[in-house]
This record gives sequence, structure tokens and C-alpha cells, in this order.
Amino acid sequence: MRAARAIIWAGLALGLAAPQPAAADLAADGTAAWHRAVASGITPQTRDGVVLCALYWEQWGLAIEDYRLTDQMLAALPSMVGMKPAYAQITAWAERLARAAGGFADADRMIDQALDRETPRVASEVAVAVSGDSASMARVMEMLAICRNP
Repeated sequence: MRAARAIIWAGLALGLAAPQPAAADLAADGTAAWHRAVASGITPQTRDGVVLCALYWEQWGLAIEDYRLTDQMLAALPSMVGMKPAYAQITAWAERLARAAGGFADADRMIDQALDRETPRVASEVAVAVSGDSASMARVMEMLAICRNP
């Protein structure tokens, strides 16, 4: 039994664990997706778009706050997704959500329903992205880029 454990630990030490994309590759994929989305000129045009933008920035900020992203990873991604810009985006999108509701009860209810509906999906996508999935990181970076101007 001891020999088996020693082999497992040696394999882990040599990097023989389940393959994951290198942080540099993950950051490069995310950065490329960010730049493609910026170049597209797409911006949120609907209340649901505003809700999604608020959620993506909120979940991204939570990932940073919970230390699910390393400093090295954040440094390799576009500077606009760093800690300070992300917190500024969260505040700005929360204010835009409030303006979108305009104090109307029906609008508030519709926004709350959209938040309830979309939060689990967005939270899951951000979690998968920060755990090392390149395709999810690209989608998250695309959304953050589309949502860069509240």
C-alpha cells in the first residue's frame, strides 16, 4: 500500500495528474475572445442583456474575491477584468439595472425573475471557466467584453 501511495504522489509531483490547459493558454484564449468581442461592437440592447451583463460581472467579481483566479492568471488576462475594474463594473451595472427598472413594479419583478433564472447558469459558466475550461473562459471573456460599457 505504501508503494502505491508513493507512486501516486510521485506521479502527481511530476505533473501526471489529469491534463488541464496551462494557465498561459487559458489566458491567451480568454484574451483573444475579449478582443474579438470588442471588435464586434456588440453591446447589450435589452433589459435581459443588461441583466446578463450585471450577472457576468458579479460572478466574475465573486471568482476574484474567492481567490478562484490566481494573480498570475489575472495578470495574463485583459487589464479590464482585473479586481478594481471588475468591482467598478459591478457597481455600474447594478446602477444600470436600477435605471432599467425605473421604479416600476412590473419592471422590478421582471428583472428579479431574469436574475433568478439566469444566475445559476452564469455562476456555473464562470466556475467552469476559472477551473480551467478554455471554451468557457472564452465565452466569459466575450460576455465581459460585450458588457464593458454599462
